[in-house]
Amino acid sequence: MNIGWFINFYNKKKGSTLIFAIFLLLVFSFIGFSLVSMLSGQNISSSEELHSIKAFFLAESGLEIAMVKKQGGTYRLDNATIDVEYNVTEDNNSYLPSKLVTIKATGYSFDMKRKIEAKFRVFE
Repeated sequence: MNIGWFINFYNKKKGSTLIFAIFLLLVFSFIGFSLVSMLSGQNISSSEELHSIKAFFLAESGLEIAMVKKQGGTYRLDNATIDVEYNVTEDNNSYLPSKLVTIKATGYSFDMKRKIEAKFRVFE
């Protein structure tokens, strides 16, 4: 048996191990980069969703404020704003004397904006 042939084969195998290790390093780097990219994208979308929900609840709060105070206006919180329009008109379509109240409330949270509009009759 020729030992030289075995030593040459063994030396060639060491080089292939290095190539295989570099390949594995590249594969795991790609997987890691993909995971970081997906997670950062989810973080941004959940932040936008949070501000959207906050803007909706601000608009809803503006609607309730207008119902209680019976007036419109602009209300500022920390980094949020509520704009409220309050309009009252005579309602001629009703059999009983009544007024038609229209409230438009807009909530702003950072770059998100949500609107709510309510119309109802008030009988006198």
